[in-house]
Amino acid sequence: MKTTLTKIITAVLSASTLALSASAYTIPEYSFDYEQYMGDSESCSLCSEALQTDDIINDHSITITLRCEYSYFNSVWTIEDFPELQDLGIEFDYIVNRENWEEWTDEEIETRIHYMWLNCIEYHTTIDIVLAEEYHSYANVEKVKNAIVGACEIGQHPEFAAVQCTPFLEECEPKYNDLNGDEVINSIDVTMIARHALGSYTLDDSVVTYADVNLDGSVNSIDATMLLRYVLKIDA
Repeated sequence: MKTTLTKIITAVLSASTLALSASAYTIPEYSFDYEQYMGDSESCSLCSEALQTDDIINDHSITITLRCEYSYFNSVWTIEDFPELQDLGIEFDYIVNRENWEEWTDEEIETRIHYMWLNCIEYHTTIDIVLAEEYHSYANVEKVKNAIVGACEIGQHPEFAAVQCTPFLEECEPKYNDLNGDEVINSIDVTMIARHALGSYTLDDSVVTYADVNLDGSVNSIDATMLLRYVLKIDA
């Protein structure tokens, strides 16, 4: 009897440990084989190297890049997935998966992934943690970043490949913001976003998602400004 009870307790503890070590976010279900398109983490330079970080160059948000095997379209992240941030005394505006397109059908998602796969584009999900406006400061961003990196160093976030504070720079080329399909991102695309935001022009449903430059779920003047800064090569 004692042996049986010991085995049961051991099994329960093992299951609990597994649950705690599993990723906190929700993995979406797809009608197709998603894993066939996922990157090879062993050959991916970002996944095979140690956690990457950078200097503080953004005063309002943190960008987290997930390793290949944890990258999913439409995975859901919340502040509860970051217990290390709960005692910092900092409030957050939102946490968003940039690849979160709930309105897309599975067929549309598979087409997008297949296109990326054919063009040998390494796919990594990126998560943005945006501080509430009254907490925007380099000091607060550094505090948040250090807390996340510290948690990674003790194994709390095995899914993270990079924790960065990167603005909208030239090297972060917005490959999917070519709204008029002329294979060039320029003032025409900026104007289309601006007019859509003002209500004087309505973007076609097939491209309106690509007009959401900061991926916050809406198309507004912020997106037009960000794309304009990219076109004019304004980094700061």
